[in-house]
Parts: sequence; structure tokens; C-alpha cells
Amino acid sequence: MGLDIPDLDDRGFEQLLEDARKRIPVHSDAWTDHNATDPGITILETLAFVAKSELYRLDRVTDDHVQKYLSLLGASPKPPRPATAHLRVDPPPTAVGRTVPTSSRLVAEDATGVVRWFETDTAVTLTDATVGAVISDHGRGRTDHTTANGSVGMSFHAFGERARAGNAMYIGFEGDPFVGGLLDLGIDMDETGLPAPASHGDEAVTFEPSVGVVWEYYIDGNWAELQVLRDETKQFYAGGLVRLERPADWDSEPVTLLDHPRPLRWLRCRIVQDPEETVPHEVPPRLEGVYTNGLTATHATVRRSETLARPDGSERTTAEPDQTFGFEHAPVLDATVSVGGETWERVDSFDRSGPDDEHYVLDETAGTISFGDEVGGRIPAPDQQVVAEEYEHGGGTEGNVTATADWRFAAGEFEEVAIEFRDAGGGADGETIDEALARFQHERERPFRTVTTDDYRYIATHTPGLRFGRAAAVVEEAEPAYGGAGSCEQPKQVRVVVVPHSPRDRPRPTTGFLDAVRCHVERHRLVTDRVNVVAPTYVGVGVRAEIRVAPDYSQVGRIDAVESALEDFLHPLRGFDGDGWPFGRPVHPSEVYRTIDAVEGVDCVFDVSLSPTGEGEVGPDGSIHIAESSLVYSTAHDVTVRGERNGCTGDF
Repeated sequence: MGLDIPDLDDRGFEQLLEDARKRIPVHSDAWTDHNATDPGITILETLAFVAKSELYRLDRVTDDHVQKYLSLLGASPKPPRPATAHLRVDPPPTAVGRTVPTSSRLVAEDATGVVRWFETDTAVTLTDATVGAVISDHGRGRTDHTTANGSVGMSFHAFGERARAGNAMYIGFEGDPFVGGLLDLGIDMDETGLPAPASHGDEAVTFEPSVGVVWEYYIDGNWAELQVLRDETKQFYAGGLVRLERPADWDSEPVTLLDHPRPLRWLRCRIVQDPEETVPHEVPPRLEGVYTNGLTATHATVRRSETLARPDGSERTTAEPDQTFGFEHAPVLDATVSVGGETWERVDSFDRSGPDDEHYVLDETAGTISFGDEVGGRIPAPDQQVVAEEYEHGGGTEGNVTATADWRFAAGEFEEVAIEFRDAGGGADGETIDEALARFQHERERPFRTVTTDDYRYIATHTPGLRFGRAAAVVEEAEPAYGGAGSCEQPKQVRVVVVPHSPRDRPRPTTGFLDAVRCHVERHRLVTDRVNVVAPTYVGVGVRAEIRVAPDYSQVGRIDAVESALEDFLHPLRGFDGDGWPFGRPVHPSEVYRTIDAVEGVDCVFDVSLSPTGEGEVGPDGSIHIAESSLVYSTAHDVTVRGERNGCTGDF
């Protein structure tokens, strides 16, 4: 019996040859002999045969081959990722003081009746205390945020709009927050308008904040430090839970503080800062809410002792190779599987498995496991049961539930406890082969090695976990290695200047920010490069200008509009053309003139002059020149209005 060769391509040899023959007049008018005896046609026939052979081989490439190729390149399809939900528990009096253990099951049911299972990430001790007051003490006084803290859609700066060392957030509680010995505070951040934290492939976040915060409690007219057992916020760089331990001398009696009308139990969080730090946070923390009984749960649940089944429904193994068994629930994040009572080992593939190795491969998305073929991996003995001793089911976008979902504890002792939903997200479906291939192709276009200054800029601004504004890379000139005569020079180095995203007029990175960028760049630099990661140097620019205001416009309003336009034009992050003032670019009076002249209601612009603050130099034409790695920012401006109605000629 002959070999049955499948016809996997639409075009055969004759079609390929005919298509090539039709293209001859397009490329050569002189080639008119298209008969089989022509040597050129013989070459086309050979190439058509080669093309048909290659097409056949390519058509034999399956998803398994592509997946193997991606695995060799370190770009295997990503498994499903479970969502995380942030919740607040409101216990009845009977549950106060009790502890909800880790891995307690929660149910989220949407409006259509679809149920999704979650499990708590950590234990939480329930308290009946609620947040009765939130007050910020900052450099400009105190601000009461109690109303904003309890309102949906409102947010507030925890330590003031210009958070600095010494600023504090005071939290007053109605009831004893430490009734169970521990206090789990939930803190939700308002990230509206902020860029997403950077990422670079699958690299982990190494950023550790250099700013410090200390939690304190009020006792006998003084403040004493609290023991922080867990801080998921990373010193208010993100939302999360903060777990505090009850101090031995805790006084649960309420007191009146900060001119608040009601006596409460008071805690505070205060910024402490290293003297060498210029700012505590790149972005002053802005909160949506602070609440007690904070809880996080993951869209995953553990199931035990489940007998797996083959695609035909059979629950027994056979002597066949490449057997597949499925779980009752999918996706499957992890599993412990036994065959005939013996636990087998999970592996990513059978490439390193021998014929006697008791290995299996888990397909997380499909919720199946596969066994070997006696070459790579052992075939299970016939007539055995395959049992999932324990497996974790969950993950996928379905875990990103909305606020309309109804939350409750599964049947058990906390069934009567009410749950308030805060937010949920982060869930993702497992990647398909095509999606993984597309991701790999996209990542191949990203620089992962610092060869050019553009590579340095890209890699610096993609340091995982940081909210970036911009960066520049400058190759510094070589300098003499010592003060005496001679030709010996220090080798050149690359200076990477980083600017974080920040609402401040001069965005400056903290030490922790610089260290994270330095670590990331160091991992990707060429072995021969010398790199220095630094904060930018700023040069202030003040503008003195005379304008004439058009009729029907307020002079005060136009002066404010001109000063606002100048601040935007000279801003390090949003200035110039909208992407920030270019590093090292001079400021020319003519550009400032055009900026003022474009303000609505400005009829004329007269004399314009610029004055620098810092390491800026004024050129012969009045321009301000700055160093190659410096930026400008707006200082105080002197804008006056000329009352005369003569012509609009002036000096600039």
C-alpha cells in the first residue's frame, strides 16, 4: 500500500511555474522564448520545485513545533493569571475579634448568576471600629479629608499636595481598632492621570522606596511608634493593606485631638526622610480611601481528591502513549497528581525525561495533563486511576469582576459577614500560540542591550515598577586621569539623566528611584561601558515682558494667562512641543515672544528679556544656554501691561 501524502497547499508545481512564467514580461521584455527548451524556463522549473518542497515542509509545521520554538527562545505562552480583589469586611457584633483565616473561600456572583470563586490571601482579624476622621497635617496647615474619605469618586492627598518630611496623616477611629490585637488597614490609591508603571519584558520589579513612613499611636499626650507587620503599599507608592500590631500600652479610651469635635482613638502616619533626600515621593500620595478590615482575595480556589478523566470519559489509564486526562474545572494554575497512588512530577516538557521518569505536562489553559510515550516520559501502567491530590483552579479575565457583583463568604462560620467591594483586576487569559508568537516578535523590536544612546534612554524609562517622565543619555568627554602632564585619559562614560513623572515644577528622583534605574541599566549595558545614572540639573528661567491687552479683556486675567502659558512652555515634562523641554536646548527670546503672542487677548508683545537661575548663561542675543544634560523650569515672571495704543513694535 502506498504512502498517503496529504495535499496541504493550494498551489501545485504547475501553478507555481505558471505564476512565475506570467511574471517574465514584467521584468524582461527581451525574454520571449517561454518554451520548456529554454534554459531560463528550466531554472524556473527548478525553483518552482524548490518552492513547492518548502511550502510542503512549512505546512507540516504544527502548533507543537511553534511552541517548541518559542520555548527554545524563552518566550513560551504565558499561563492564565488570576485577578486580585480588594475588599472591606463589615462584621456583625458576633464576629468582632474573630480572625478570618488565610484561604477562606469567597463567592462573587454577578447579575447573570455566574459564580466566581476567590480565596483570601492572608488572615484578617475583624474589628467593629470604623474610620471617623482623616486629617492631613502639612506645611500649609491642616486639611480635614473625612468627607472625601467616605465618598465614592473623591480623593485626597494623604500628606498634602507638597508631601515632605514631617507631614502626617491622622486617622481617628470610632471604636477600638485593636480589639482583636491586629489592625488591617486598607488603603486605596487614586492613580487617575498617572502613567502606568513601566515594564521591560518579564523582568521583576526591583524598586525599593528610599522614603520612610512611620506609624504611631497617641498615648498620654505623646506619639509612640507602632509595629508594622506588613506594608503592601511600599510606603504609599501603591494601594494595599497595612497590618499594625496592638502596642502593649494601648489605651482604648477616645480623646479629642486636632480640634476635631468628637473624641476618637487616634493613629497617625508620618513621613520620615533621609537628610540626603530632596523629595520623599516623586508623586505625592493621593488616596481614594482608608478603611478598617481590609482584605485581598485571589481568583483561585484549591480543590482536592478529584479523579481525572480521559476525553472519552474513561477514568482508567491504558497502555497507549501520549495519554491525556482532564480536570473538572479549568483553567488550572497548579496541580499535584498521583497515578495509582504514587505522586508523579510535573515538568514543562518531556525533552529531558527518560523512559522511566514519572513525569506529566500540565496545560493550564485547557485544564489537562499529558503523559509520555516511553521515550520521553513513562507511560502509566494500565487500569490505574489518575487523581489530582490537590489543584488550584482559577485565573483569566473572568475574575475581573465589576462593582455590581454580590460578594459573600462561602458556607461556614463567616457566612453572615457583609463584604464591600473596592476593586478587582489583573486577571488575564492564557496566551495562545499566535499571541505568544506576536508578543515575541514585538519584544524582539525592543532594545535589551544598550548599544546606542537611544537604547539607554529606552531601557532607563522602562525600569520595571517606575512611573517615568523621560530620560536622556549623554556620552561624557574624556578627562585627564591626573593633574600632571601626559596623555593618559579617563575612559568616557555614559551619563543617564532620569526624570520621574511628577506634578512638581522640578521633578526629581529619589535615591530609591535612581538605584532601581541604575540596577536595570547595569543589567543591560555592554560589559565595556561605564554608566552613571543621575538626577537632572535644572536652570530656572524668568521672563520679563510688556504686553498690550486687547479691548474687552481683563488685564489681571491676561497676565495670569501669560504666566500660565510660560510655565507650560518651559515645563520639563509638558513644555516646548508638549513632550517636555529638550535636554540642553537653549531658550530663545523669539520663542518666548511667540508663546506670549499666542495667548488669547494679548494684542501686542513689547520688550522680552530672559534671566537665568542656576547654571545658565545668557548669550549675546539674550538666549539662555544650558548644559547638554540640563533642563529648564519656570521661575517668577514679570509681566506688565502697557497702556498706550500705538503700534505693536518691540524688542525681543
